[in-house]
Amino acid sequence: MNPAFRWAWFGFTLALGIVWLTLLCLPFLNAGDHLWQQEVTAYQGNLALVCLGLILLAVPLRSWLPALLQDRRWLGLLVFGFALAHTINGFTHTLGGDLAGWQFLGPTEQVALGLGTLALIFLFILALTSNSTAVTALGTAWKKLHRLLFYPTLILILIHTLLWGVNYAGWVPAVLLIAGTVGLVGLRWWPKGQ
Repeated sequence: MNPAFRWAWFGFTLALGIVWLTLLCLPFLNAGDHLWQQEVTAYQGNLALVCLGLILLAVPLRSWLPALLQDRRWLGLLVFGFALAHTINGFTHTLGGDLAGWQFLGPTEQVALGLGTLALIFLFILALTSNSTAVTALGTAWKKLHRLLFYPTLILILIHTLLWGVNYAGWVPAVLLIAGTVGLVGLRWWPKGQ
């Protein structure tokens, strides 16, 4: 791989990490502003979706962007990091930092929150096993575990986003999100010779 491209890719992934740190700290700057908190929470969730999309693009683009395929674990950890920041900020902001706040949500929001929580648990398992030690310890079971959890997690995240994502209200954004996800999954499974 071209060394200049490798440095550019490193800079991109480093920038994503810096964005994660920034979005982790932003909620504390204006903690009393409801709209500010809602926007920061939405950005955190959207960046988790962007990283998921990059993971799905890694296989179809492996010929053009081999670094994307090599850095899937790093991107997966960023998905978990953005999702965790999204969850912490949402818990603090939406539920007031108290699980009892769950009962004041509408039924749709309760389902969305439950699905998002389950997705976060799956992401935690994926993140916990996204290191060389886990790959060695689990052997062939590592790949099976990640394949077993990745697509259900993706579906849970997609449904969570469609039910509660403020940027995905209405038919057009929802259709675009679903079509984009189906397209990315389809590209991932498209035979290489086709």
